Amino acid sequence: MRQTLAVLALLAATPAVAGDAARLADRIAGLYDNAAQAEAAPAEVKAPPSVGGIWLDRQVARFVRVDAPLVSRDVLYLEWRSGGPDGPISRQRIWALRDTPDGVRMDYFTIAAPERFAGKADVAGAFAALTPAELTGYGEACAVRFTRVGRDWVGRVTPADCTITARSGRRMTLDVTIRAGRDALSYVEKGVLETGAVAFAVPSWRPYDFRRMPAR
Repeated sequence: MRQTLAVLALLAATPAVAGDAARLADRIAGLYDNAAQAEAAPAEVKAPPSVGGIWLDRQVARFVRVDAPLVSRDVLYLEWRSGGPDGPISRQRIWALRDTPDGVRMDYFTIAAPERFAGKADVAGAFAALTPAELTGYGEACAVRFTRVGRDWVGRVTPADCTITARSGRRMTLDVTIRAGRDALSYVEKGVLETGAVAFAVPSWRPYDFRRMPAR
């Protein structure tokens, strides 16, 4: 009995599967487009992002594995563009994945000076000097928790766990779901104020349904 308990304690202290963070980063990396979803959406939801409205726009999303050793080992830089591959940049983030005893966790960050990195995902060394001080994150409670669901990875941030204070000073909970398949990625996030009002929803109609595209 004691031997069994000792084995169980050892297993509990061992990462779920060592190297899953790297494998998930490899899975996500690539170029995606939700053009098919945007084209098929009802006319009344084909609208630019807005607070309080029901909308879905077209986004081209690129996720690139970058060398940012001062941040983490498995790092993705994401750059989204509105309307098409040559549209204006709508989002720049850093996703840092890590193995834990409870599975893969992903810390996501905004960048203090994102213009420094615009269009530079493929430039050697562009992220080598990036430091945590140049990033804004939301702490362990708001890390995305990934689990395997069939052949996919599903990441969640739940309102029960994650409360943040926005730059405006307003407190809100975050609700995020990311699903990474082999050739598709879905994404949706929402912030809800203490009053129950929705502060933002990206998008507000249905999750972005990104499909992998050939690299440009």
